Amino acid sequence: MVRDTLDTRGRPRDRADDDVQVVSELVGNVLRHTCGEAELTLAPSPDGVEIGVGDHARDLLVLQRPANADGGYGLLLLDMLTTGWTVERHGTGKQGRAHIRR
Repeated sequence: MVRDTLDTRGRPRDRADDDVQVVSELVGNVLRHTCGEAELTLAPSPDGVEIGVGDHARDLLVLQRPANADGGYGLLLLDMLTTGWTVERHGTGKQGRAHIRR
């Protein structure tokens, strides 16, 4: 769905793997750490794509550098694949946003 949606909006196909990975990480965090309801937005921008995922949990994500952990590397992956990401509280939950350049 991510590939097809961004393709119809002019996003270069050669960036699709990064786009899918970032969406997977953001949505996966919602499914693992909240009630499981998420709202995904995909918005091509002049220099890339903005990816947003909102949920109804107020706890913010925290970048951790775990040693020998079975998980917890997703936000490090976001750091590597994006030009920046944020998480902000809003209303009854939070919104995670990430930007990937072309």
